[in-house]
Amino acid sequence: MLYYYVSTSAVPPSVEGLKAGTGAVASGSLAADESTENIAITGLTASTNYYSYFYQEIGGRRSAISESGVWTTAAATGTSFYDGRQGMVTW
Repeated sequence: MLYYYVSTSAVPPSVEGLKAGTGAVASGSLAADESTENIAITGLTASTNYYSYFYQEIGGRRSAISESGVWTTAAATGTSFYDGRQGMVTW
């Protein structure tokens, strides 16, 4: 399972907070397999700095929390792409 968490805070959440979406602007999860998945994030505020955090659990293995770094919206919506084959997230 891949968990994602979008926040206006540069401070990463705990694993428990990330999985629960505590304090997130947007959060959720999707099956982590070999396919490419699209995550539609709506309701974002224009010209606002956001941070994305990711956490993955597969077959009893757990990743560290990964972060995308800061990104700024130009419009009120954004989309991310998760490439399960390469483990890359592109905003």
